[in-house]
Amino acid sequence: MAPYIARVLSHPRNWSIHTAALLFRSRLESSRTRTVERSTLQLQALIDQMPTSDSTLSERLQYFHSILLPNRWKLEKELALRFASLGVVKSALEIFQRLEMWEEVVNCWRSMGRPDQGIAIIRDLLEGRKAEADEVLSRGKTFQNSGDTFRTRLEKQSYGVFSVTLNQNKLNSIMSGRGRSQTSPLVVPCAHWADIILRGATMSKRSHARNKL
Repeated sequence: MAPYIARVLSHPRNWSIHTAALLFRSRLESSRTRTVERSTLQLQALIDQMPTSDSTLSERLQYFHSILLPNRWKLEKELALRFASLGVVKSALEIFQRLEMWEEVVNCWRSMGRPDQGIAIIRDLLEGRKAEADEVLSRGKTFQNSGDTFRTRLEKQSYGVFSVTLNQNKLNSIMSGRGRSQTSPLVVPCAHWADIILRGATMSKRSHARNKL
């Protein structure tokens, strides 16, 4: 891989290709003791130059579908992991906090001899004051489980809420009587889910019977 990267870097003609080549070289050098620090600085420089106007938008999008160039947040995560592996824990901590990667934040506080800070974050996660970034991204997904699965969950959990994004074509007739918006995320107490599901099943059976007639 190294000879191909060197050839591309010797004749840079496009921003995306040049950036990808620098990223690949940084990753290759990160496994070598003598070049690991240089590779980390190179990765930091790549992140810093992303929002700059050193190239036109058309140039950056020219090979958009051909080059799988990571976005800024993924590169920042990679940089933070690189910092943590080198022992630069404080810099890694700042990035993990900004990205809301709380598990890594707890590990950083523990490495810095501050377990009390990590315990406070864990308590916030358990009590709902914080949420993992991956969990936040997945909240908008519509539940596609059957009514039996919902009922089983309700029997196990008598409190809390389920966040559900309602599809325009699903459950509209069920929720219309409650005066809820059908196009925005909906938070419904668990105690009402059984009623919603049973009413939906009943209306579905009635609709099926009318279609037969």
